[in-house]
Amino acid sequence: MVRVALLISMLIVSSIACMVSEESVTNHAGSSTTPSLLTNASLAVELTPVLVTPQSTEVPLIVKPTIPTPTPEIKAVPEEAKPTAVQKEVKTVSAPASPSWGEVITGTPPVYAAMDIDQSTIDLATKWYNVATDAWGNYGPTEIYIIGTDIEAARQIEDEFCDRHKKLDSGWKTEWDCANANYPLFTRYAKEGSAGVSTYNRDYLNYYFTTVSLSTQRPSPDEEDYKVVTMHEYFHVYQHAHISDTDVNGDKTGRENKSGGEGKPWFAEGTAEFFAQLLYSRQPGVRANYLEEIMTRKYTSSINGYLAYDKGLKDLSYADPVACSWGYECWFDTYGVGTWFIAYLVDQVGEETVRVDYYKDLDELGFEASFVKHFQKSSDEMVRDFDVFLSGGLNEALKILP
Repeated sequence: MVRVALLISMLIVSSIACMVSEESVTNHAGSSTTPSLLTNASLAVELTPVLVTPQSTEVPLIVKPTIPTPTPEIKAVPEEAKPTAVQKEVKTVSAPASPSWGEVITGTPPVYAAMDIDQSTIDLATKWYNVATDAWGNYGPTEIYIIGTDIEAARQIEDEFCDRHKKLDSGWKTEWDCANANYPLFTRYAKEGSAGVSTYNRDYLNYYFTTVSLSTQRPSPDEEDYKVVTMHEYFHVYQHAHISDTDVNGDKTGRENKSGGEGKPWFAEGTAEFFAQLLYSRQPGVRANYLEEIMTRKYTSSINGYLAYDKGLKDLSYADPVACSWGYECWFDTYGVGTWFIAYLVDQVGEETVRVDYYKDLDELGFEASFVKHFQKSSDEMVRDFDVFLSGGLNEALKILP
């Protein structure tokens, strides 16, 4: 009897020890103080965005796609990959009580990188994103996506984007918001390159946000323009943060009208490009004649064609020539003309008036009323004066640059 009692006692103690061990593993997996960087394709643990303290040297959350396996496991982050400059806090993603559009946020947004993106590209993109937010304010909610040339890796990012937002937002509509054959969210960047911003301020959503998509083609991370393009795309986030209009039944008219006109890139792209180039020209180590060099290139490739074209600046659409920047054949570069218009506008009324004051009143007053209030002329009058200015030639034009 004594032996039986001892045997039963030992079995009970062993069972309790196993239960404690399982609880410890669960708690570690959900720990809010030791986030894991999942880069192994065999892992199936879903990652959640990380908020970091507002420091320009911070290391953002990097999320790599994962391939499901029957038994998930968590692997420790290699010592050299662990952030040391800041303390991260892991928070579970859940739908907010109400949409928060255009908020000033702290820290770098979560970065979702395709499997073929290396750490140096992630570091480069987040560095120049932070340069822009430090200069213009950090607006969100925003998600950053970095896409390489591997189409399957990009498709995996599309799938995880869809799954994550279905869980985040009960209003999410798979047929409209997730990638499909007619709506390639990220695979198009793997095929074609370039960069872009998408807004998710839609009438049926509970959570509004923007996405910044950066590719490794046209331009590549090895090109100087990659830094400028990253800041250019963030300026679009800044612009949209100052427009509260919600898309209704897919209609973006309100937002586009406040951006300079439906399908008209002259003002939105002009401001994004000029202020990105100007900010980059002011960074330590950038050559002194950088801005003059870039604006000369834009003038010589665009202005004569524009002045001879049968449309005015405000009427140019995305269907008109816009792609000279990366070597395609075209008559002139609409973005380049828009950039020169903003340079002219800044010379007329001041940098702060264009970049800050105008945008503060944009949402309430609308495009034209805010334009007139801060620039003292209608947009039509200002464009006519701009065209006269351009006819003075390159040397005269360069004199107005900051």
